[in-house]
Amino acid sequence: LEQGLSVEVVYHTVGYVKDTVKVTVNPVKLRDANEQYRLCLTKLLPFAFDDVKVTTIYFKPNSYILTDKAKKQIDKILYYLSEGGRVSRIRFQGFADNSGPPLANRLLASKRTRETLTYMKNRQVNQTLIPMRSSILRVRGPEGRKVIITLEH
Repeated sequence: LEQGLSVEVVYHTVGYVKDTVKVTVNPVKLRDANEQYRLCLTKLLPFAFDDVKVTTIYFKPNSYILTDKAKKQIDKILYYLSEGGRVSRIRFQGFADNSGPPLANRLLASKRTRETLTYMKNRQVNQTLIPMRSSILRVRGPEGRKVIITLEH
C-alpha cells in the first residue's frame, strides 16, 4: 500500500454453502494518514502510566541519601509529569528496616521520605500534587529500606 499498489484479499468458505468474499484495499489517501500516524508516534512517551504509577526507591542500610539508580527512577517520574502526564496527587510512604531502635527507624524513614520529596521539589514538580503530610512510617524487615512513590489519577 505504501508503494501505491492495491491489495486484494479473497476468502472462500468451505462446507454446505460455498461462498467467496473479495476485499480490495486501495492506497487512496494512505500516504497522508500514514504520515499523521508516524507523527503521532513520535509524540508518545516511551513508557505508560503503569510503568511509573508505583515506584519503589531503595536505600542503603542506615542511609537516607538517594543513590544514582534512585535518582534515575525519580527522573523517570519527573519526565512523565513534564510531558503532560496527568496526576492528581503523589503519595510517599517511607520505610526503615527493624535493625535499630524503633524511634531511630521512624526518623530514618522520615528522612528518606523528605529526601525523596526534596529531590522532586528541586526539579520543579508541581507542589500542589504533593500533600503536606506525605510520609506514612512503618517498620519492616530487610526489604524495608525504601520509599514508595504512588501516582494517583
